[in-house]
Amino acid sequence: MAVNNLLGEHVEPVPFQRFEEVFRALASEKVDAAVIPIENTLHGSVHENYDHLLNFDLPIVGETHVRISHSLIAHPGVKFKQIRRVYSHPVALNQCLNFFAANPQLERATYYDTAGSVKMLMKEKLLDAAAIASSAAAEIYSAHIVKRNLEDDRGNFTRFFLLMRPGEQIAQKPTKEWKTTLVFTTRKRSRNAVPGVEYLRATRHQSGENRIAAATR
Repeated sequence: MAVNNLLGEHVEPVPFQRFEEVFRALASEKVDAAVIPIENTLHGSVHENYDHLLNFDLPIVGETHVRISHSLIAHPGVKFKQIRRVYSHPVALNQCLNFFAANPQLERATYYDTAGSVKMLMKEKLLDAAAIASSAAAEIYSAHIVKRNLEDDRGNFTRFFLLMRPGEQIAQKPTKEWKTTLVFTTRKRSRNAVPGVEYLRATRHQSGENRIAAATR
């Protein structure tokens, strides 16, 4: 969903198991762009990706917000009563605790990625398992949606960044204001560091510019 929001429908997603692999693939020109999660309304910032933004010269050229809606996805023909294991990323599993509490017969199995878990169960032709992922993942891998809207909190959103190599830009212009993201360090920890960030927020607000998401390290 985030990829389509930022780049349109005519793109080929290339999944990776680790965020660092995404950054390296873009830096080495193995892919043309990268979409990474940066913060979630329930789980906060993805601090690992702030680190990678410091270590790789890959500018942010776009952003989007996606409401997280989880579906139970299985191989075509599989019924809910046949399912014994459910694969997904640990965060996604933890966002569907009410569903698992109501269905104690289901075993939770962690996997590196939500969409990747759908790809795996389709490739392995697992008939006693399912995955928790977006409806888009079911469409991509020709899988079957058994149940929709498993998430505990319907107000769960994730903010994604679109990254490209220096000098490259997307064709479309933003339809609304984007946040300004600053990642910086201080020479040493002091009681003045946080007030300094608050002053930065205040001056940006008074000038009428975009909001600031600042990560202090």
